[in-house]
Amino acid sequence: EVWAEHLPKGLERAVSVPKKPAAAGQMGALEKMDKAEVRLVCCTQPVWKQTPEVFELSLGGTAEQQWVLATEKLGKELAATDVFKEGDWVDAKAVTVGKGTAGVVQRFGLRIRSRKNKKKMRHIGNIGTRGVGRVFPGTIAMAGQLGFQTRTEFNKRILKVGAGGLTPAGGWLDFGELKGDYLLLSGSVPGPKKRLVFLRKGIRTHHLHTEPEQLLDVYLYSQQGK
Repeated sequence: EVWAEHLPKGLERAVSVPKKPAAAGQMGALEKMDKAEVRLVCCTQPVWKQTPEVFELSLGGTAEQQWVLATEKLGKELAATDVFKEGDWVDAKAVTVGKGTAGVVQRFGLRIRSRKNKKKMRHIGNIGTRGVGRVFPGTIAMAGQLGFQTRTEFNKRILKVGAGGLTPAGGWLDFGELKGDYLLLSGSVPGPKKRLVFLRKGIRTHHLHTEPEQLLDVYLYSQQGK
């Protein structure tokens, strides 16, 4: 376990930070690590809250290649341009909007039963054959948690990778002004405003076209309905 010398401000709010972390030079040569795996623990620096988001990233290649890349990036900022470029297909992973407990009609889209069904209309029929002592999990639609679940949306294309901020007139709804680097994706991503979204290289892109797309204009009209 190797820590960077200069840690971001507010990191102690999210994880326990050691007083004297081991430096990269104290780990010695990479020996007896043929089957080892090196991972990066990263954090964000959001402008809308003091506690950063902490997450883990896996690396490709052999253990030696992973070690070299990890030592090069230790304590440095990872930019989107280091991984993605315009025209790439990516997958977006995030926690969806939480909606609490919901019934089977809202949760799974079941048809509402007729008025002659006994007692309940927004309900399922029987949950199994007569005589069976248990119901197999995942086979019958049941009421339960809707939203606030990790979901992945596939095949979002990066239209533009820019810097210097991108803000419409009046600011983004529930967000404000966007400063710094940004990505423009085609389509929507899971989650509400200000929620962490993971982007990775697309894994189902074999059937998609690879012709470049030309971005002609970005409309920055007011999002406030004026």
